[in-house]
Amino acid sequence: MAIYSLNHKSIGRATHQPGTASAHLKYITRPRAASEIIAEHMPSETTPAMRWMDAEEQASRKNARVIDKVMVALPRELDAIERAELVTAFACEVTKGRVPWVAAIHDMGKDAQNPHAHFAFRDKDIDTGKRVLRLSDSERDRTKAGLEPNGTEWLRMTWERCANEALEKAGHAARIDRRSLEAQGIEREPTVHIGPKANELAAIDKVPPSKVANDNRVSERYPEGREIRWPEIDGGKSRVEHNRTIRARNRLAGAQQDRFRQAVGEAWQELVTEQKRDTEAAERRREAAQKLERERLTKRQERRAEKETRSDEQKRPKGIIGFVFKLIGKAAKIEKQISQAQQRRAERDAAEWVRLEARQNEQRASLARSYSFMHDMERKEFRAEAKRLHAEITSGKSIREARKNRPERSPGRSLTPRRYRDDDDDGRGRGGNGRDKRLGR
Repeated sequence: MAIYSLNHKSIGRATHQPGTASAHLKYITRPRAASEIIAEHMPSETTPAMRWMDAEEQASRKNARVIDKVMVALPRELDAIERAELVTAFACEVTKGRVPWVAAIHDMGKDAQNPHAHFAFRDKDIDTGKRVLRLSDSERDRTKAGLEPNGTEWLRMTWERCANEALEKAGHAARIDRRSLEAQGIEREPTVHIGPKANELAAIDKVPPSKVANDNRVSERYPEGREIRWPEIDGGKSRVEHNRTIRARNRLAGAQQDRFRQAVGEAWQELVTEQKRDTEAAERRREAAQKLERERLTKRQERRAEKETRSDEQKRPKGIIGFVFKLIGKAAKIEKQISQAQQRRAERDAAEWVRLEARQNEQRASLARSYSFMHDMERKEFRAEAKRLHAEITSGKSIREARKNRPERSPGRSLTPRRYRDDDDDGRGRGGNGRDKRLGR
């Protein structure tokens, strides 16, 4: 199911350590994660792109914004080619061909279940050297320049339009919507975002402490950042448990007492069907991602074999020197060395396939364990919520009233300080002084 997600942040010379922008490029373009890298007006290879970015950073003023980084969720309905076309269309729509940018698509391995793309925009006109996007400007300055008042909201609108056009072009009925459920007129409780860290904690049945956090995103509406009161939102539950409860309530919402059992049965069947469909879709995505990994390894070995074959030919003496070497027996020694090198290369290539197969088998088993665990917990939460709602209904209340009057839950855990971290897929293994980070749970 296509979902809407866009995260916009920036890296500046005054807010981050030197080299943070190039380290970010290294992270998003790492071979094990990026299935495709697309760039315009800047290098697409990792090392040249890092050198280019370091030079750009050094040439900018001390308080300049080095790059704007954007992460978007790619629709699962689109295939690899359609996703690449969507990523290119969005970047071209944003930059109008005037700004250097690079994009990395992550849809292999563990990201096969969560396809997404990372963008890095260097807001500097390739001809004039002036800023074009001006995403850091105030609403007044952007309006004066003839731009949308809010830069991030403009990115969100542009991504929504581009993604929906791609879905329509591919013949899919699914659409994404940046608006809240309430704004869309959908009577459904919203769930909270679950990142890799939250999923890892849920897999070992560990619940991190809730605490009041601040997203550190300063705006005219929130001059000191927006306060997020997690204890009141999740009642001391983990994000995964909180979402399971919400989904169970959403499935049972609107059922009346006289048809409660029928509604529960229908909702249960819907849950089982949805879980089966999700598992099948996950398996298809995993197979596609692993096939892509195998194809990339094959191409890499073929390119390497061609290079090594040329190297072997250069080692064989030619002409008169070759004739002399043959007479004195040195040519046979060279041929033996080449043969031994070829044997080692064959063993190396075979070992690479063995490691790839082992890693993919582990991914396959991990996916099966993860979905089995999550589905079992989701069914358990469904039963608990249905039982609680049934008790409320039998006491004379409707399900809607029961939802409104459900008891407050106490966190019941010590609110120990939590580390600051970046967004779920974008904050590991990079330098930075943490000024552009928000509290995670």
